Amino acid sequence: MLGENIRSKRQLELQSGAYGFITARSKHKDFLAFFSEEVELKRRLSASTHYIWKTAFQHFEKFTKKIAALATYRTPIKLLLLSKF
Repeated sequence: MLGENIRSKRQLELQSGAYGFITARSKHKDFLAFFSEEVELKRRLSASTHYIWKTAFQHFEKFTKKIAALATYRTPIKLLLLSKF
């Protein structure tokens, strides 16, 4: 009985995200939205840390916009990315 109660409690904690595991819902979350939230969390640490994360976010944002624009021209993205290297 006690073991079953402990197992149930742990299961509820897992489902609520108490341990930071990725849930089925968060798997489908937009990466840029997730990263933007992380950038705001870094604001609390220090100005330099926040600046680094904010700059990284800006690079990700530019990169994804370029990829989206290129995809509209039906260019195979994999070949396009490989041609850059």
